[in-house]
Amino acid sequence: MKIITGKKSRPRRIILYGPHGIGKSTWAASATKPIFLSTEDGLDDIGCDRTPLIEDLGTFGTYLLELGSDTSGYRTVVVDSVDWLERLVWSQVAKENNKKSIDEIPYYRGYQLAIKHWDDILLKLAGLRIRKSLSVVLVAHARSAKVEPPDGEAYNRYEPDLHKTVAPLLQEWADEVLFCGYKVHQVSKGEGFDQRHIAIGGERTCYTSEKPTHLAKRRIDMPDEIPLVWADYAGYVRASYATHDKPDGNINGVVVGGSSKPKTETPDNG
Repeated sequence: MKIITGKKSRPRRIILYGPHGIGKSTWAASATKPIFLSTEDGLDDIGCDRTPLIEDLGTFGTYLLELGSDTSGYRTVVVDSVDWLERLVWSQVAKENNKKSIDEIPYYRGYQLAIKHWDDILLKLAGLRIRKSLSVVLVAHARSAKVEPPDGEAYNRYEPDLHKTVAPLLQEWADEVLFCGYKVHQVSKGEGFDQRHIAIGGERTCYTSEKPTHLAKRRIDMPDEIPLVWADYAGYVRASYATHDKPDGNINGVVVGGSSKPKTETPDNG
């Protein structure tokens, strides 16, 4: 019987989601040698290598296959965004069933048929991760979703804006599901019945563990909140594998060289 012990450093699988304009794409663009698979517009103002706008699932699959033989030295593949990729999956399913829309497929079967395409996408991404040592970042937008626990009152929380049939699949696949939002600072004005709280600004924060307000998860040790800066996240990954790294301290697809301590910098919108 073959037994594996200890940690093994692997390129990370990350879902980063949050509201529009908070800096998700900028965060991913700071990763180690990223290549963006562009399924929506919005990268023109960010200095990064990217594909032309991908408008069908076949083209997306072709790019994944081409990355398997690419010699440009990319270390991170970024899908921006995965919720727009979902629309390409739906269009493909509708086309395969001679329908104009996935909703025209009866008995809700269209969304079940879409799972096979997601399985194929994840299989291709796994190949890039294992054979090419590429980290994978799936950028997604956030939505407010209702949660109805069996032992309590219903409440709303932020989740990736994905269909309920595919969201659990991607969340289980990911090593980290990171929610980025604004940590709002407030001041009190007035007294008694006239007292009110006013927001005076906020800082962009990355939440790494699940709370009633948002879905998140992590598989390595890091604080519940970290700055929305790639170097900070990569620093915690490096620290997690510090005693298991190569002699030069590199972790494939995460960060090359530099200190294992997180750094601080301010991301731009994106």
